Amino acid sequence: SPLPPPATSPSAAQATTHNTATFFHTADGAGTAAAGTYRVYAWNSCFTPRATAVPHAVATAATTLGTIDVDQDCSSGSHGEWLQLGAAVTLSAADAAALRVTISSSAADYDTGQWVGADSVRFCRAQDA
Repeated sequence: SPLPPPATSPSAAQATTHNTATFFHTADGAGTAAAGTYRVYAWNSCFTPRATAVPHAVATAATTLGTIDVDQDCSSGSHGEWLQLGAAVTLSAADAAALRVTISSSAADYDTGQWVGADSVRFCRAQDA
């Protein structure tokens, strides 16, 4: 069954700076999580003008598992749906607890007047997705 849309606030903790947002699987990236196979999803609301190649880096504390460029613009990209960020990954409990997604923007995004969103990220064990 499809995943429901996010609540008004992301359930994952987030830390933000001027051009980066990081969503952690556990509140501080060091909590408790079960070993298993995980799928990672991002949700973008509809807003224009948003950047069309926003890097979403999926990583653990020690390893970048992959970076997916996401088109966030309302007229051409993914919005109003959960977008899976790459293939499912099998992780130890320690790596699952440190699972994170970092979304970042570039100076070019600002120079062209494009926004980058960090609406919500969802971490699902494969059997729950």
